[in-house]
Amino acid sequence: MATVDDLRNELTDYDGRDPSVLSEIAARHEDQPWFLSSLADLAPDEEAVVSEGATWIIKAMVEKGHDFMPQDVERLVVGLDEVTAWQAQLHICQSLVHMSVPQEVEPILKQWLNPLLDAPRPFVRAWATDALCRLCDKHSDRWNVLEQMSEDKAASVRSRVRNLMTEFGER
Repeated sequence: MATVDDLRNELTDYDGRDPSVLSEIAARHEDQPWFLSSLADLAPDEEAVVSEGATWIIKAMVEKGHDFMPQDVERLVVGLDEVTAWQAQLHICQSLVHMSVPQEVEPILKQWLNPLLDAPRPFVRAWATDALCRLCDKHSDRWNVLEQMSEDKAASVRSRVRNLMTEFGER
């Protein structure tokens, strides 16, 4: 059985551009019970390509319908402060729509997402808005986020906001 260190070594082959290496890693290991758990452990890796690669695979896996166990989602959320590469932040924000976030770590996740609403990269802002809106319990909280982000200078953010407003019936 492969270990987290073995998987980390595989992820270092990722050049930050061509995801075919990541697709091959996912295909090789996706049926292994340790795989998603190990990716959660590697998401906050200090080496950017490892973090970006792990989160890219997480996103691909959850989009294909693979379920993260609640304890893996919890470990992923608890380690988010260490996720500094913008691509990894984006992958996580885009993945959250497919994950069930344990209630006990929702405040940690919201605290991580809020500063991303001002991130330099528009796609990070757009998908942080998406993730934060999905965590809002109250209509007024969601509306405040959408209203704030509807004024963003980037068309991609405003487009995401319009889609969310339609989805949540805010307009």
